[in-house]
Amino acid sequence: MARSREIALVPAIEPSATVEADTDLVTRVVENLLDNAFRYTPRGGRIEVAARKSGERVAVSVGNSGPPIPREARALIFEKYGQTGADHGRMNVGLGLYFCRLAVEAHGGRLRVEERPDLPTVFEMDLPAAGIAA
Repeated sequence: MARSREIALVPAIEPSATVEADTDLVTRVVENLLDNAFRYTPRGGRIEVAARKSGERVAVSVGNSGPPIPREARALIFEKYGQTGADHGRMNVGLGLYFCRLAVEAHGGRLRVEERPDLPTVFEMDLPAAGIAA
């Protein structure tokens, strides 16, 4: 999909960034975040998947060069049936991000969306590092 749309898929994974987690649930979270990234990244854009360890936590992020999510909508998109509204260029996000938030929180983590100069939309989940109790 990335190749056909000329999207640069950039991995930035630190080998020490490991978590103890339900593989199926966390895989679904990452797949959902990637699906959203592909949906909103324009042709010729960029998607970055990163994982880095910081102390007793691991930050896993999926960012894209699509349009940013307005600040006032950032909390709403993680709620059941939350959406940003048609005027922001994004469609109804349904239950996908709600599921992601619940799955990450069940692992003792937190899910948020941020904006960076190089990637206007970055979803980041913060999880306990391997060997650390949730």
